[in-house]
Amino acid sequence: MAFVICGRMFKTQKAVLDHVRSEIYTDRYQDNESLSDEHFRFMLGLLSYHQLAEQKIGCGVKRIWIAKNSEFPTRGFFLERLDGTTTDFSFVQCVKRKSARAEFISACRNAIYIYVMEFKNAAFAEGNLICPYRGTVITKEDCHIDHAPPNTFAEIVNGFIQEHGIDIESVAIQHGDNCQGDKLADLEFEGRWIEFHNARASLRAISKAANLSDVRLEAAR
Repeated sequence: MAFVICGRMFKTQKAVLDHVRSEIYTDRYQDNESLSDEHFRFMLGLLSYHQLAEQKIGCGVKRIWIAKNSEFPTRGFFLERLDGTTTDFSFVQCVKRKSARAEFISACRNAIYIYVMEFKNAAFAEGNLICPYRGTVITKEDCHIDHAPPNTFAEIVNGFIQEHGIDIESVAIQHGDNCQGDKLADLEFEGRWIEFHNARASLRAISKAANLSDVRLEAAR
């Protein structure tokens, strides 16, 4: 699928995302600093491809900026509408539509984020650790928190789906204003998932490099 934004054609999703990451989503903008007119027009054009574009844009957009997310250690795009209301949006989701399963998995991961961060903080409370895969020193800033096999995150999610007979298509996912990331809309359902996950997960701190290579190779065997 090609994308035409501000009169410029991008032949692939990657081309659009590469442009945003190299030209706009950079350190050139301080938190809460409004985008330049040129970048504002581009991001507004990109936002028109978002699956929730009508909801996000609402009565019209006054300005767009980048700032730290309140719940996650990342920076994201935010906008203010003409009526003064605000919301966030993902520039990646403007070009990549999620399936119902992908949204469900994302919401499940977001639901247990606080527990993963609690584990991370506790694990590094007394200093750096050693990566169990590479034997290298890992710091709090240079690590991933992984679900140790056999109860990988994917296996726990699949087990929850099967044990509770869940129809993913029928699970309500919240996409409201300033709802950063996908969220399970039913709090009782979310609670059951968190309890199921926490009873089975064995978390561990490993290096980013190991998580992106060694763990994937292990899973493929």
